[in-house]
Amino acid sequence: ETGDRAAATFSAGLYAATFRLAGAWADIGRVDSLWLLLCLCALLAARRASTWRHGVVVGATFFLASFTKQDGLIVAVPVIAWLLMTRRRAGAGAVASLALLLGASTIALNALTHGWYGFYVFRELLGQPLAGREVGGFWLHDLLTPLPVVAVLAIVGCVATLRAARRVPSAPGTAVIAGAIGLVAAGWAGRLHSGGYANVLMPAYAAMALLAGIGTSWVRRRPRNHARTGPRLTVSACLVVALAWQLAHIAYPVSAQIPARADARAGDQFVALVQHLPGRVVVLIHPWYATLAGKGDFAAGAAVQDLLRSRPSGARRALIEDETQALLAPDIGAVILDQAPDPILRPQLDAAYTAAPGRAIVGPSFFPVTDLRLRPAFIYIRNPAR
Repeated sequence: ETGDRAAATFSAGLYAATFRLAGAWADIGRVDSLWLLLCLCALLAARRASTWRHGVVVGATFFLASFTKQDGLIVAVPVIAWLLMTRRRAGAGAVASLALLLGASTIALNALTHGWYGFYVFRELLGQPLAGREVGGFWLHDLLTPLPVVAVLAIVGCVATLRAARRVPSAPGTAVIAGAIGLVAAGWAGRLHSGGYANVLMPAYAAMALLAGIGTSWVRRRPRNHARTGPRLTVSACLVVALAWQLAHIAYPVSAQIPARADARAGDQFVALVQHLPGRVVVLIHPWYATLAGKGDFAAGAAVQDLLRSRPSGARRALIEDETQALLAPDIGAVILDQAPDPILRPQLDAAYTAAPGRAIVGPSFFPVTDLRLRPAFIYIRNPAR
């Protein structure tokens, strides 16, 4: 975008430096990194698009992004709107391909899942409550407080790009602004959604890094209009100091983000424990551990909690009814919880289970390095049939 390698290096390094701010999420087995990659690929394709065929590629890439995480549609709206305003043929191709792929996949998967696909992908998400404190908290606590220098440079980058666009409205740089608007909006929407963790900030930080790179290049090159070297050296020195302070401000201990060997040993011991428990074992928040131990497959606790927090629906009522009897199934021999049981599960555990005296894991190991500091703790063993 600028032809400035130093600014580009800073921009890429800045995004990498937000790793901990964004929940140390970029390297774990979740959809966020793939989703962000696809969004940035779609933005790059839109920046270069000039024909309807190019637009089809943009729309198809945004479809893949939204198929990975629904927020891809939030990013797509301003980018495709920019295409429609500046390069209509490419914009029309993007709209057509995105609408066709999204519509066809929704119809097909709804038919295959008897309507559950549409419920989980669209309606259940819209039924989640909003975190009102994040209306302003996102801008103050997530963006401005940790990244004040970056915010200033991002504003400079926006202004410089828009000034250049007055001469050439379809300049590729304005596509970056459209993409940045979508990426920041996706991060804000994730924070407004109750239960949104810091990983939802990844797209917002990517947008700020992009714009700050453009702003850095503009600041670096601006003094070259002066004949004397004094202003150039002064500006460069101030910029280096400001950027160094910014990176130091968001520095974090790297070792704390890496699981230790003791965590791996504790995990192996826990899976062995699950293997030796009787019957099928419900590891409520971490069902994969039961699967590893050959003790059955169960719904993920986070997905269950999302549905319980959503607005009333037939699916929510069916889940609550099922939960009131779920642990009384005759083949379940043990239940393992991270926390004390909730009011729905407590009557079943009191009626048919006995709490084991020890904890599932002892010592300081096997806590996740990100998100909630929880691990399997309470073991309930099924009482013998009378």
